[in-house]
Amino acid sequence: MPMEFILILVVMGLFYFMAIRPAQKKMAAQMTMQNSLEPGQRVVLTSGLYATLHHVGERQVVAELAPGVEVTLTKSAVAQLVKPEDEEFEFTDDEVAEQPLEASPVELETPLDDADAAASPRDTRGL
Repeated sequence: MPMEFILILVVMGLFYFMAIRPAQKKMAAQMTMQNSLEPGQRVVLTSGLYATLHHVGERQVVAELAPGVEVTLTKSAVAQLVKPEDEEFEFTDDEVAEQPLEASPVELETPLDDADAAASPRDTRGL
């Protein structure tokens, strides 16, 4: 066998073990995690939102994003499980007693007069 052919086989083998094999392992681990989902678990969605699973079906899950806000998602939208030490905030269903914010005055822009409106570059065709 020529030396170039052996070198090509070695490079292909390295590529398989350094690129393809780890990607296959990661995909298998993700599928195992998604198939082991259970109601009550905290998860991070692929969008970055944190949610609590309420119902888990064969292909879909119902996740609560905030109290009373539920969405139906495919299992593939679940990126990872949240460990208790990963939680930055503690969540309860109790209402938070906060002081109402005081309204601050807002200065409004001066409206356009007719001369400014005529000079504006907006398209008036079809009006």
